[in-house]
Amino acid sequence: MPDIVYLRINRRLLLLPNPPTQNQPNPPSSQPFLGETSNLNIIAGRLRDIQTFSGPTVDWLIHVARLILDPRGAGILYTFQTETVQYWLNRELAGSWRQVAAGEQLQPTIYEYRRLDGQPMDLTRICDCQIDSMSTRHTREEAEFRNAIPTQHIECIISRASYDRTLTSSHLIPACLGDAGVQYIFERFTGLSNPVTRHHQSITIPLNLFLDAFVASFELGFWNTGDVCISSLCTLPCIDMVQNQYEVHVFIPHELNINGLQRGPNDPHLHRYVISVRTDPPSGVFAWHYVQCVLRRFGTEEYRAVNNIVHFAFEFPPTDDEPELDCFFGE
Repeated sequence: MPDIVYLRINRRLLLLPNPPTQNQPNPPSSQPFLGETSNLNIIAGRLRDIQTFSGPTVDWLIHVARLILDPRGAGILYTFQTETVQYWLNRELAGSWRQVAAGEQLQPTIYEYRRLDGQPMDLTRICDCQIDSMSTRHTREEAEFRNAIPTQHIECIISRASYDRTLTSSHLIPACLGDAGVQYIFERFTGLSNPVTRHHQSITIPLNLFLDAFVASFELGFWNTGDVCISSLCTLPCIDMVQNQYEVHVFIPHELNINGLQRGPNDPHLHRYVISVRTDPPSGVFAWHYVQCVLRRFGTEEYRAVNNIVHFAFEFPPTDDEPELDCFFGE
């Protein structure tokens, strides 16, 4: 058997998603079925492939498990100490299992996530629609972004280029999920309740068109590595000077540079390139997008087979006052 890392949950601790509809795109989940005892493998991947993103320890997996199952809660991973992976694949966690500590070496084994309070959890739904392509965005949103450039000095958060003909407002949460869907995700992952629509600046970032294409297809994500103070002279608390720091993770097997193009021999690698971003969008918005990247790369067929696990997607055809744009930042 290949060296596979499994992340799973016991189905008795899994709230059951109800079918989303146009009128209720984010219905509350139902309680688990009584007597349901099988396990659900959430993600699975070869150890060396997962280590491309996680590094050598379990810390990445612990955080990803929380984001998938309980974004703002507290929980831990367990793993077995006796027998084999094959033995435990279809068996429940037992007394021989132990808690996994932060900093441990990541192993090709089974990890199971549970909340500290033992309560059931909601799975993060899968977004199957690609984030808005350039031909389906709306004039209002793009005009607002374009008008902001002279006053806010917007530049691509990765390449730091500010040439306006290649710069776009890149959505981390797709507009096709609608205002209610965006609000639900925003609150679940940030804990904030302020109103957010599908065109709100709190879910978008400035990127060049090449990088935007990878973000839109969940092939490029942003892994939060903590806060950093951008003032080397700072000795006092300085909220305005603190930024979130992220590693850019590329989820496709291509060598890209920081402009989103094929990497040359002297170009910096895009994968694991470190950037700093101010507090808007909140880190929770980046986290939701990152989880979608992980699920697209490592999510199991079992996960995709969960009833009603896919977000409801809306169609938003252009209206007379919001015509289609074939190109952003045209003449």
